[in-house]
Amino acid sequence: MLIQHARFASLIPLLLAALLPLSAIAAPGAEKSALPAFAKAAADEPTVVADLLSDQTAIVPGQPLTVGVRLKLADSWHVYWKNPGASGLPVEIAWKLPAGFSAGEIQWPVPIRFELDGMINFGYEHEVVLLVDLNTPANLAPDAKIELAASVNWLACADLCVPGSADVKLSLPVAGTRTPAPSRGDALAKARAVLPAKIEGWRVAAQHEAGGVTLRLKGPGAEEVINGGEVYFYPEAVNTFAAPPKQEVRGTADEITIALKPAVATDLNPTVESPSKLASLKGVLVSSKPLDKAGRRSMVVDVDLTGVAAPPSANAAAGEAESGLLFFLLLAYLGGLILNLMPCVFPVLSLKILGFVQQAGEDRRVVRKHGFLFGAGVLMSFWALAGLLLALRAGSQEIGGGASEGWGFQMQNPTFVLGMILLMFTIGLNLAGVFEIGVGLTAVAGNLEGKSQGYAKSFFSGVLATLIATPCTAPFMGAALGWALSQPAASAMLVFTALGLGMATPYVLLSCLPQLLRFLPRPGAWMESFKQFMAFPMFATVAWLAWVYVTITSEEQVMRLLLGLTLFAMGAWWYGRWSLPRRRPAVRWVARIGAAGCVVLAVLLSMEPAESQVKWEPFSEDRLAELRAEGRPVLIDFTASWCITCQANKQSSLRTAAAEKLYLKHNVAVLVADWSRKDSRTLKILQQYGRAGVPLYLVFPKDPSGDPEVLPNLLTPGIVEDAIERATGGAVAAGG
Repeated sequence: MLIQHARFASLIPLLLAALLPLSAIAAPGAEKSALPAFAKAAADEPTVVADLLSDQTAIVPGQPLTVGVRLKLADSWHVYWKNPGASGLPVEIAWKLPAGFSAGEIQWPVPIRFELDGMINFGYEHEVVLLVDLNTPANLAPDAKIELAASVNWLACADLCVPGSADVKLSLPVAGTRTPAPSRGDALAKARAVLPAKIEGWRVAAQHEAGGVTLRLKGPGAEEVINGGEVYFYPEAVNTFAAPPKQEVRGTADEITIALKPAVATDLNPTVESPSKLASLKGVLVSSKPLDKAGRRSMVVDVDLTGVAAPPSANAAAGEAESGLLFFLLLAYLGGLILNLMPCVFPVLSLKILGFVQQAGEDRRVVRKHGFLFGAGVLMSFWALAGLLLALRAGSQEIGGGASEGWGFQMQNPTFVLGMILLMFTIGLNLAGVFEIGVGLTAVAGNLEGKSQGYAKSFFSGVLATLIATPCTAPFMGAALGWALSQPAASAMLVFTALGLGMATPYVLLSCLPQLLRFLPRPGAWMESFKQFMAFPMFATVAWLAWVYVTITSEEQVMRLLLGLTLFAMGAWWYGRWSLPRRRPAVRWVARIGAAGCVVLAVLLSMEPAESQVKWEPFSEDRLAELRAEGRPVLIDFTASWCITCQANKQSSLRTAAAEKLYLKHNVAVLVADWSRKDSRTLKILQQYGRAGVPLYLVFPKDPSGDPEVLPNLLTPGIVEDAIERATGGAVAAGG
């Protein structure tokens, strides 16, 4: 669910680029020559031109075909390698191939280094050809014309960064013999020449060391390679290793040693991965001097990571660790202090402030105890989270780095987020006065309050504040947490302790200094209005959590979640209205049962359904033609998010478990045409079938020459089942 903070840095130049036209408007008298060179290049000519090449003029059925996506870049511009380095985005290729074709992985040429705003990035300039091997089917018709197409996306950077994309196509005939294409084959031959390869005679090993990884390469003439030359290793692992201008390289007569340092978390990039999670080290070694007699200067590295070596100097390492720990403890404490100001934390902490207001007239020792218990709840919660994170980290290392848990990881769990939504919604409804908890147990609650004086409530307020705080990353927190999760358990626990102390300090301080409490107003009738007002920050938090929930599940969960919250609110209202002590016992029990039923239904409705085995594809006329040519029955759902009938039909008849079994049984292809935003092409189809809007349901038979059946606006499972049976040649009669 979460957003890729590691790539946020690349957006800053985009903002600067967006301001260039505004600056021209603000100063109309400025001459064109005042614009920087890169701005004129972006205005006068495209920064990147893409096309699709092949080294053959014809496709031989059943034989692999190599194609290349060529990117020609304007001067001073570059695009990115599979690991962009400190910032940027790699080139992406999304293939659109005929049935039976499949594409392999991108074969990346050897990258070079760029410096942008003090950051080192990996990529290409001038021209790059990305080779891809295509598998071709053996049953292609002779002399057929095959169109190969792909959508290419890139981020091009110079003094600013501009995202770009292009659709590239290449048409080739089908022939029985392989025919080279010299005019375009040269570009692919040059691309193959700059692909890294393994070099015989070199032995490669790597091991975890001092938080990073040490790479060792043994081969003839190793010392000669680094004397007066430069060696650089480009790791494939993204967001894991630091990208310095020069790496720490040492050499002996037959060995080259490269120390790869771990990436350091920053506020722009708080989610770095620890090298300790890597089970293997992959990348490309590039040398300014030849590595073998053939003159090759690059080498593929793919080696298992085994063993954990001790740092070269225990005393030096201890000194560095101690100074680093003190620095990150300070960052963590400051981050915890500032965390109290984050929007996702304030609603819960405002409840504690309300508690201090209520306690302002009480004994100072009581207030002090409340403050310390709140702080204890915060601190113990941070310890629990730290222990869980360390346990998950240890487990991921045991299985070879398969897990990746970081700060706020529980916010990636839909069940947890839904639970937090319902909890915040419950608190909001309670504050708004929809219901009161414990009205029927006033006497017992009074006795408990007299004995405990609400101490448990203060402790669990601290726990709740910590749970809500975890998805927020205050300034200074990102670097401290990233460093902590790459360190031994003891150091990590200290950092989490400092973070908890920072967050708890203002409230403990407020409870310990009575003179500050004097500035708080005395309890009175105004407090009921203030309490109700505090419901609105809770509902704002619910809105934010709902956005998170939909992001990590699917857009279709919006309606389910909103209906679930409506049911939940009705249950709370029912409970608050009809379970008061003045009601008869029978009425109270009916209200409680009804409220519980609403809550259960709300939870079940809001939960994400089990993953479907049926894939609903976006509708297009080309895709429909392909499916009909294959002899498959097709069901098309013309729908819109604002169409209530469409959503009701979807839940009751189209996407039920029984309907999915029916689609799988009869090999029915299901397409969805979303008309949430009007478009003329969809409107023409609707009008073709006599509809001015949605819903429209069409079922095409498996016979490619057959006409589709138009289903009613209101569906039932039986209507859908009968239509599918008719489309597949079943026994159900038309109209059945």
